Amino acid sequence: MAYAQTVASQNLREMKRLQAENAKLLAALKDMCAMYTYVWDVVDGGLFCAQDNVQRFDTAHEKAHDLVKKIEARKA
Repeated sequence: MAYAQTVASQNLREMKRLQAENAKLLAALKDMCAMYTYVWDVVDGGLFCAQDNVQRFDTAHEKAHDLVKKIEARKA
């Protein structure tokens, strides 16, 4: 019985960690999605962002990028 409780406890901790990570990733993606109205595609595949929104875009992108790197590192 003790082994089953230990495994259940470990599974619960992992589930909570994943839920927290998912919440952070969702928040980062929502920030990126919110930038949709402030960033435009240009013909050559680049992006155009008005100067007053550059920092907002950089912050949202950095947050999402950091989370993706963290997830990818864990998979390795």
